[in-house]
Formats: sequence, structure tokens, C-alpha cells
Amino acid sequence: MDVERCGGISPLIEVLKTVDNVDAMIYAAKVLTNLAGDPLLRLRVALAGGTPPLVRMLRHGSEAARQQAAMAITALAFDVTIVPQILTEGAIPMLVELVANGTSHSRLYAATALTNLSVGGVTGAEIVAAGGIPPLVELLRGELVNGRTTPSDDLSDPARKEAAGALRNLAADMSLGPQIVAAGAVSPLVRLLAEGGERAQTYASRALVSLASCAAEELVAADVIPLLVKRITGGLNDQIRSCSAGILPILHFHVADPRVLWLAVAEAGGVEAVDKRKIYATMALANLAVEEDLHSRIVAAGGVAALVDTMQLGKSEAKLYAMRALTALAVDATVSPLIIQAGGIGSLIHMLQEGNYECKTLAATVLTNLAADKTLKTEIKRVGGIPLMIRMLVRGTVEERCKVAGALFGLTYTNSENRVAIKLAGGIPPLLQQLMKNNTPERRREQTPNEGEGRDSLTPENAAEWIPEYPRCWAHLEGVPQLIQLLAEGVGSPEGRTYAMMALRLVAGNVEHTTRITELGAVPPLIRLLTAGTQDERTQAAATLANLAANPELIQHLADDGLLEPLVQLLGNGSPEGKLEAARTFKNLTLCTPLTATISAVGGLSTLLQLLGEPAALPEGKAHAARALLNLAGNAGQEIVAGGGVAELVELLKTGTPEARLYAVATIPVLQVFGVGKGIGLEMERRGGLQALVTLLREGLPEARTYAAMVFTIFAEEEDSLKRSIADAGGIPPLIKLLRDGLDEGRTYAVMALTNLALDTSLTGRIVQAGAVAPMLLLLTDGTMKANAESKLYVATALRNLVADAALKTTVAADGGIPALIQLSREGSEQGKMYAAAALTNLAVGTSLGVQIAEHGGLPPLIDLLKDTSSDARMEAASALRNLAGEPALHGPITELGGTEALLQLLDQGSTQAVASVPRVRVFDATMDCERRAVTTPCAGTLSPYAFPMPQLIAVIVSRPPKVTKAVAMYTWAITMYTWAIAMYTWAITMYRRAIAMYTWAIAICTWVIAMYTLVIPVHTWDITMCTLAIAMYTWDIAMHTWAIAIWTWDTAMYTWAIAMYTWDIAMCTWAISIFTWAKLCAVRALLSLSGHAREHIVHKNGIPKLIKMMNEPHDEINTYAAAMLPVLQVFDKDSFSVQPQIAQAGGVPALVRLLQAGTPEGRTYAAMGLTNLAAETTLRKQIAEAGGIEALVELMRDGSVEGKVYTLRALTNLTVDGDLKVGIAQSGAIPTLVEMLMSANSECQLYAAMALTNLSGDESITQEILKSGAREPLIELSMHGNVDGKLYAFKALKKLGVDVASPRPNIVTK
Repeated sequence: MDVERCGGISPLIEVLKTVDNVDAMIYAAKVLTNLAGDPLLRLRVALAGGTPPLVRMLRHGSEAARQQAAMAITALAFDVTIVPQILTEGAIPMLVELVANGTSHSRLYAATALTNLSVGGVTGAEIVAAGGIPPLVELLRGELVNGRTTPSDDLSDPARKEAAGALRNLAADMSLGPQIVAAGAVSPLVRLLAEGGERAQTYASRALVSLASCAAEELVAADVIPLLVKRITGGLNDQIRSCSAGILPILHFHVADPRVLWLAVAEAGGVEAVDKRKIYATMALANLAVEEDLHSRIVAAGGVAALVDTMQLGKSEAKLYAMRALTALAVDATVSPLIIQAGGIGSLIHMLQEGNYECKTLAATVLTNLAADKTLKTEIKRVGGIPLMIRMLVRGTVEERCKVAGALFGLTYTNSENRVAIKLAGGIPPLLQQLMKNNTPERRREQTPNEGEGRDSLTPENAAEWIPEYPRCWAHLEGVPQLIQLLAEGVGSPEGRTYAMMALRLVAGNVEHTTRITELGAVPPLIRLLTAGTQDERTQAAATLANLAANPELIQHLADDGLLEPLVQLLGNGSPEGKLEAARTFKNLTLCTPLTATISAVGGLSTLLQLLGEPAALPEGKAHAARALLNLAGNAGQEIVAGGGVAELVELLKTGTPEARLYAVATIPVLQVFGVGKGIGLEMERRGGLQALVTLLREGLPEARTYAAMVFTIFAEEEDSLKRSIADAGGIPPLIKLLRDGLDEGRTYAVMALTNLALDTSLTGRIVQAGAVAPMLLLLTDGTMKANAESKLYVATALRNLVADAALKTTVAADGGIPALIQLSREGSEQGKMYAAAALTNLAVGTSLGVQIAEHGGLPPLIDLLKDTSSDARMEAASALRNLAGEPALHGPITELGGTEALLQLLDQGSTQAVASVPRVRVFDATMDCERRAVTTPCAGTLSPYAFPMPQLIAVIVSRPPKVTKAVAMYTWAITMYTWAIAMYTWAITMYRRAIAMYTWAIAICTWVIAMYTLVIPVHTWDITMCTLAIAMYTWDIAMHTWAIAIWTWDTAMYTWAIAMYTWDIAMCTWAISIFTWAKLCAVRALLSLSGHAREHIVHKNGIPKLIKMMNEPHDEINTYAAAMLPVLQVFDKDSFSVQPQIAQAGGVPALVRLLQAGTPEGRTYAAMGLTNLAAETTLRKQIAEAGGIEALVELMRDGSVEGKVYTLRALTNLTVDGDLKVGIAQSGAIPTLVEMLMSANSECQLYAAMALTNLSGDESITQEILKSGAREPLIELSMHGNVDGKLYAFKALKKLGVDVASPRPNIVTK
């Protein structure tokens, strides 16, 4: 314990894995062997992972290491919970090989390990498949497989003992007995029984008992009879004596001549051992055993073994009294195993065959009581008891047949192997024949009052147990009609009716029989008993009807026969067992959807809810009721919620069986859709349901854990307040555990729940600290977890939400998040790539992780996504590149890998190529808010009718609008529907006109008939005919008129639908355009970051026309960022003006002027910067003026920002160089504003205003206007107190305004 408390187990296991130090491994294995001697530490060694390295050591170690590993595995195998792990690691073949070829010590420990493993539950077939029987037999002989012998006084005796123990356990499987005998095990076992120690003799005797039925002749040939008699009278312990005695009756049934066997027993002194005193003693025990209070004292004194010995070897009188005593004792269930251990089964079977009338009856009675013990049923069959019972059923007296039938009933109850054995022994026909004999009117009159009563009576139940095993027997022998006849009123006794229903229930357990049972008329009497029978009869009737309802084709038939009302009554006032069977019936009935309303109307729904709340109801009944509610929830969700179903489901989640909790948690998502929606989560929170869900998530069935995660997903998406409640209830750690070891669907829902919880920024840290990142990344990268594309998508979504928290980005990156996300962006589905790009976008914001993304190869897949057909993927890729482009070190790699070209290509695409799908989270810089959305769960369905595997109860998808291509298709379809509606409307008008024409024609015919009737009386018959025709035509006219109205109504409906679809189409197109616009914005911002490094690349890749195109987009931010790029590109190459003509040719001047007039403040500033550089080009100045640039610049100079005014003044300064433009500038009202700028607090504004006024003052009229505007004083002030440049240009302006001096060189301003 000190080693364990100090944490020494794990280091020892690590030492086992170091193959380079053999001695250390051996010593570590020795310590683990000693630790495994303690049951608690044994389990902790296994849980710490000690089994795999021990098996590897057994497989690949040295001889000493293998020996020590076998010792350790032997110690671990004492715990049956560890045995499956040992088997999974493949230890059996290694142990068998060690038994065959190891050293003496190794063979001993390997045989001991096989003994312990076989006790722990390993099937003998696995040891046989590994070739284990021959080496064990050779070890039993004291020899190695290669022929070398081991001295008998060495360790051969312990090894032989363990070999016998292993063979004893293997021989318990009757199918392996012949193989053990064929390997030659009988002779060494007999020798061991004769010469071995006490434990060895015990193992040998128990093995021989199991092998006696298939090795009878070999045992007789080995002269085992004297040895058995010797061990019976003088064995070292009771077990040896009992097993030795038990071998004799088994040999009796399997030797050629049993008389020879018993003569040999007599000759060996087996009979003379019983004297007269035993008779009196046995008689006394028989009398004492009548009193149940004395049973324990008789057993404690060893009376059971003595009675069995007397029954086997005593004289006739002693045998009779011994059997009477055993009959009385066998009523006590604790005595039955003792009778078996004493070898009593074989003697009882012998009595059935050879005993007198009373002995046979008593033997059948004892076997009846023994058969009630589940562990003894197989033993009775093994020793050959069933054929003898069948023989007695055919030939015995009435009492013998009753006793035997009771014994057969006990043998077959819950034991299908015995049913098959009875079939093979020919037992079904005599049982059914006795059944029909016992229920004829004559037989009922002949029965005595006591005959046919009691536990052992020959009743319909005694036959019915075997009918399900023989689907054709009952049809040929008319057994089922006879059972149905017993259900008729006034025919059978109450007990007979109960047994008949039990039989029908078992037959109906096979769905193939249900239709035939219904056709034979079983349903009406069953419903009658369900209504008016005793509680036991009602329970059995409900159980039978539940099996019939398992056939979906019969459900409606059962309901039509009036089953629902009495079933609801039983569910309300029946016994606990009756309510259970009623709930089971409703579970099957509710699979028929049309019956849902009817079940609710007759009170079935409310009664099911009532059953869930009853403390006395059986747990299984509540589970059936929960499954029925699950089936009803899709159509009666509101009724369930209104009836208090949520409270009952929460209670069931807390206290129900595992199956009930599964059905309860599976019902909640269906109610969420078909009940009251969001209110369910809040009500469950009030009633403690969240804690129950957390417990279920931690400890429930795999499917239940999946549904719990599904519920948390829905709650966290629909109610923000529940996110924190789920986390506070402890929901995050079990969700992460489910993510590691759950079903595939469970892992998917676990990721979805964590994704939605991460929408609460206060929970993201808790999610990461709980260890969610590592299993999420494993789900992305490890193929052994069978992650599908959907799961990976949700993982990327969760990571995207988590890294929106700046504090968690480093943690996610340190856990390997960047390579995993890059892999998904390269290999994932369309949406997976998109969300991986979104996560990378968030990682790259405000951190230095952009370089790591590039180092792990993140740039190529992001650039490839820019070329993807999916607009949402392109948008996220552009967002990521925009953030990555914030790292100056990445400008070169992005450009070299084609990122600039891809971004420009994105700008060149039209809005019709957009995809209308909005990403959940988008982060571009540290100041922007995260836009996040939850994963939704929009719909629910119903479980599969016949099984409860993991169904597709709720189809979870990421909500996204259809693509533009789909929108176009819907638009086309809407137009088609509209055209069709017009056609139908036209056709309706035509039909209406035709109806009017037919009506007019009918009136004409009627008028003509009246005229003919008036004029031609002899043709009265013809008149009547024509009148009838007129009436018929009038009726036809009304029908056509009605049809026309119906068509018109249909046409109106289709027209309305067409308008709705057209409206939806417009909305989808608008959404698509907005998303694509956002993608363009991301691309423009990324290009702006790259433009300083990739100016040449952008220009040569025809980027300028695309930027001008972006300036014309109806989006202020796109206009602003596109305009911001032009000044950067205008300084391309050494020639500062080489780009200007390209800008002008691409329509840059009108675009810049338009932005200058109506853009954002930043956009107007960038437009002024661009016009400043364009105005430096002589050929472009007039183009700027013609496009309205002067007026726009003057306006910006008045109301722009300080920076905007500076660039406006610089642009105007360049424009004033052109003499043709001076007048226009003056007329635009620029001069007063320029004078105001002379008085600005900004020195640059003063400088450029002075420069502009200097250029303008050459014209007399303009000079006068300048002076009138009050420029003189500001210029003088500037010439005296301005900076150096300001003083210079103020002096020049004054000179040009009032002093005749030479004109200075025109001032050209560039950025």
C-alpha cells in the first residue's frame, strides 16, 4: 500500500516498457506480482496499464522474464474484471506455448495462469484454439512436449496439480470433453486421484465427474471402480468423496452393461459399507427434515452428503428414507447446491429409471425443486435426466406424470438449452397430448379434487414452455387452439387460464406466430380477461397482447377490437406487474402513429404520465412507459408538457433504470421541437434536471450519453442563460470525456454542445482549462476515432469560438491547434475548410501566431480557398489573409505563393457568383467585435419501431441559406409556376364560358321540349325523354361551373405561392450579394496590407482596373480601402508618375471624384491623396476638372478633416499650375476658403494655401478677388511668423499681388 500511495505503480509499469534493461524489467514485474496479491492493488495495477507490457514481456522476454510475467498474470487473473483485458492482449497463446516448452517453474506458473483465466470466464474454445489441451495433458503426465521427463519428486507434482485444475475448468464445457479425453487426460487424472495430494485429488475428482459421460469406457478400462470406492469411504475431504460417488451413477448411463459396473462396486466393498444402523439413521433424518426449522442443523452436521451416499449405496429401505429426507430438504433453495456437490443428481436420475413407484415419484419431486435453481438446470440435463423424464411422462402413472411435468417446467423456465433438449428427446407431443387429455369434459369429470392441483400439476403451462422452440409443432397437434379454448368463459379453471395465457405469451414471443394466433381468435378472450379477470389474469393477458402488438400489422386490428380502454384501466388500477405489462403493450401500440390521438383521447397519455410518478411502480414498467411517451412525443408533445411530463421525465432521469433514463433523455429533444420550445430547458433547470443530465452524461449508457449531449446542445443554443447553468452544474468535464470515449454520434454532439457553450465568452476559459482542446484536435487528426466530416466541422467551429478569446489563442496553439486546422483547411469538406479558415483568422488577430501559421504551411491552403467555388470559403480565406498580411514578414511569402493574384481575381468576380452562407465568427482586428452564432438543431423525428439502436432522432445541421445557383433555380421555378397559374386561370375562364354556353343550350332544349310538348301530344314519350336530357345537361352545367370555381381557387393559391417563392428568391439573392461584398472587403484590406511589398505585382497583374472597379462598388468600406491603395501604387517604380495614366484609363478620375463627393471621411481623404498625385500629371488636370474634381476639392477643403484639408490643398496647388483652370478654381469659391486656410493652426495648411494663392495670383481679376477676400494681412502674418517654407511662399504671393517681380517657378506637390 505504501508503494501505491507514493505513486509507485505507474513508474514500475514504465520500467516494464524499457526493453533495454532486462533485469530492471524482471524486478519491476516481481514487485507488481507482489502488489497484485492485494485485491485492491491488483485492480489498480490493471487500470494503470500494467497488463499490456506484461503480455509483451511474456511474448518477447527472456526465459526468466517470461516466468516472472506468467507469475504476474497469474496474480492479476484472480480478478475476473481483469481477465477480458488479459485475453484482449493475446496472452492465451503465449501461456500455452510456455506450458509446452518452458522450464519447470515457467510451466507451473503458466498452468496456474490458465487455471485462473478459465475460472474468470474465458471460453474453453479460446484455449483449445491456441492448442492448449495437449500441453496441459502432457504436463499432467509430468512430461515435456519434446519428450524430456521431469522427476516426480521435483516440481512436477504442483505443475500436475495446476494442469488438473485447468482441465477441470475446461471440462465444465461439455463440448470440450471429447477433445480432453482424446488427448489422453483420463489415465493421468486417475493416477493423480490415486497418488496426488489433497488438492490434486480434488481437482482430479472434479475433472473426472465432468468427463465421466464421454469417457465412461476409458474409466472402466483404467480400473477406476476400486479407486472410487476407496475415495468414497476414505477421501481426504468431502468434495473428493462426493465427486467420487457422483461418478458412479454417470457411468451407469454410459457404460455398455451397468450391471457389470455395480458388481464391480460390490466387489470393491461399496455395498458392505452400509449396515442396519444407517437405515435407522436415515429414517430419523427423514422425520426430522419435515420440520423446516431443522434444515440448517441437518446441513451443518453434514446430513446432505450422508443422505446422498445412502441413496447411492444403501439398501432399498435406506434409499427410500434417504430420498424422503432429500425431498423435504430440497424445498430449501440453499440445500439444492449441496445435493449437487454431493453427487446427488446422478442418483436421482438412476432412481427415475430403476426405482420403484415411490422412489420414482420422490426422485421427480426432488428434481422439480432442484430445477428451480438456475445454476442446476444445465447439470440435470448434462447427466441425462431429460430423456428419462420424457419416458416417465409417457409411461408413468398420473402422479408420476404430474411430478415429471413439474420438473420439466422448472428445467425449461428461462433456459432455452433445456427446451431444445426436450425437443430432441421427443417431449413436445406427449406434453400436448396430456394437455388435451386433461382438458376434455370427460377428463375434468374424472379428476379427483386434488388431482391436477398444486405446483407439480400437469397444466397447460407444462406444455407451453416448449412451444416457441417448435414453430410447427403446435399447428400440427392443434396445441394453440386448445390453449385458446381454455381462455373461453366457463371452460378452464382460473389457474388453467393463467397458464394458457402464459403459454400463448411465449408462443407470441415469436413475431412469426402472432398473425396465426390472431386468426385463431385469441384476441377477444384476452381482452375480456383484461377487463373482467383477476389481477393475475389481467397481467398475463396484457403480457400476451403486448407480444401480439409487437407485430405492426396487428396494431390497428387490436385497437379496433377494443383493446385501448381496458388497457388504460389496467394501467391505472392494476397490480405493479399488470401496470408493467400494460405499459409494455402501450410501448408497442404507440409505434402506430394514427393511434396517437385515440390513445390520448381514452386517457392513455395521462395514465402513462401518472405511472411515471407512482413510487410503487416497477422500474421496468416506468421504462416501458417512458418509451411509449417517446413514441407519442412527436404528435402529442404539447399534451405531454401540459400534463406535467417534464417533471416526471426529470425524476426518471434521477431515479430510473439505465433504459428508462435513456428513453427519458431521448424524449426531451422531441418535446423541445413539438412541445413548448425554450420553456423545457428552463423548467428542467428549476427541477434539477441539468444535474441529472450531467450525471447521465457521466455514468449512463453510451446512447444515453449521446442524447444528453444532444440536449445540452439544444439548451445552450436556445437559451443564453442555460449556458452558464450547464457549466455550473458540472457539464463541461463529462462533455469532454464523451468527446474522448463516446460513440461517433456522441462525440459529434459533445463538440456541438461545447461549441454552443463557448458562445458565452465567460466560459471559454473554463472549457480550455478542462482539457477540451486536445481531444478536439485528436478528433481532427487521429483516424482511429472515426471522425466524420460533420464532427470535424463542429470541432473547427468550436475552436473558432474559443480562439476569439485573445487569452486562449496561445493555449490552443501550444496544444497543436495550428497544424490541425491547417490540415482541415487542406483536406476537409467545403464547410470544414471554411470554418478552419475562420479559426485561423481569429488566431492571427492581435498575436504573433501568423508567422507560426505560415511556418506550418498555412498559406497555400488559404490561397487555394480564395479560388474555391464557395463564396463563404473565399470570404474566410480572404479574412485570414488580411490578418496574416498584418505581419510584414509574411508579405513576401503571400505574394510569392500567388496570394496577391488570387485576391485580385476575387475582386474581379461578379456578385452573381456569391454563395449565400454567413460564417459564424469573423474577427479581423483587435478592435472589432466577434460575430458568433450557435449551431442549431432544427428538427426531430421518431425512433425506429422494433429496436432501439442509435437512431437519427435529430438531424443536426449548420443553418445556412441556399446558394445563388439554387436561388436562380427557385426564381425560374417561380416564374414557371406563375406561367402555369395564368394558364390554369385562362383554362378556368374557358371552362366557365363553356358552362354558360351549356346552360344556354340547356334552356334552349327545355324551351324546344315545351314547344314540342304543346304542339305534338302523340309524341309525349319523346317529350319526356328530351326533358330528362335537358335536366341532365343542366346538372352537367352546374358541375362544370363548380369545377371552374375550384380551378380558380387552385389558381389563386398557386399564384400566391409563386409570389412567396419570388420574394424568397429576392431575399436569397440579396443575402448572397451582401456576403460576396464582405469577401471583397476582406480581399481589399488584405491587398492594402500587401501593397507596400507587392506594388509591382499588383500593377503588372492588372490590379489597377480592379481597384477602380471596387471604388465604384456600393459599399463605403470597400471604396475607402480601394482608394487607400492608389497612393501606394502611384509611387511604384522609380518614376513616380508612371502609374497615373493607367489609373486614368481605368476610370480612376471619375471614381475618385465620386468618392470625394460622397465617401466616408477617410475615403474622401484617400481620394484627395489620389487626386494630388494625378494632378501632378499635366495631361490629367483638365480631366479632373471636367469630372467635377475642383468643386469636390473645395467642398472637402471647407468641411473635411485636417488631413483631408491638407491633401485637398495639395491637389488644388497642383491644379493651379494649369493656367486654363485658374478661372474655374476661382469661380468655384476656392479663394475665400484658401484665405481661411492661411489662418489655420496647421502649418501645412498655411503652406499649401500660400502656394495655391501664389499660382492663382497671375491673373488680374483673380488678384483683385484675392485681395478683396482679405488675403493681405494673413499673408503678411505668415511671412513674418510662419515656418521657413511658409514665409517663402507668403513673400512670393505678396510680391505677385502687389509688387512687380518675376513670377516664381510653378509649385508642384507630390506625395
